[in-house]
Amino acid sequence: MQTKCAVLVILCFCLNLSCAGFVHSDSVWVGNSPALQFLLKCQLVKQKMNGLSTDDIYTKKQMKKGIIKLQILAGLPVTGVADENVLKMVEGNKCLPKSVKQRTRYETRTVCRCNGVLDYNGNGQCRSAYLGYRWCYVSQASVCGDRRGTGGRWWSHSACS
Repeated sequence: MQTKCAVLVILCFCLNLSCAGFVHSDSVWVGNSPALQFLLKCQLVKQKMNGLSTDDIYTKKQMKKGIIKLQILAGLPVTGVADENVLKMVEGNKCLPKSVKQRTRYETRTVCRCNGVLDYNGNGQCRSAYLGYRWCYVSQASVCGDRRGTGGRWWSHSACS
């Protein structure tokens, strides 16, 4: 009887491990994510080439960074989320031309403009005022004369002018 119970416990343990796989809840498998496949194809997420069985598994943080790069390149509001606009680009399956990438990098260093980010209260994008002036989040590389950093994010009044 004890032997049967021991075999049953070991069998249940092995079945549980075989179902678990390698993908953690904070991970994304390339095979299940057309968005991640697109980000890899367009070189917005660095492809792993370690020769390991986990080379096709990426963290959600890596995917979010890739989506942010895509949104910046496309001039979309920067949220880090695969929203409707991002999914349309994924469905189109066409990477942005290099000239667009270069132009966007140049613009983010020389332009004072809102980047589309809203905080958890929906503030930003010139929707709310601070000290009587409308404000929005801007990129860290923006050249807004009044750019200020708060909580790891940069914001400006002049981007709303």
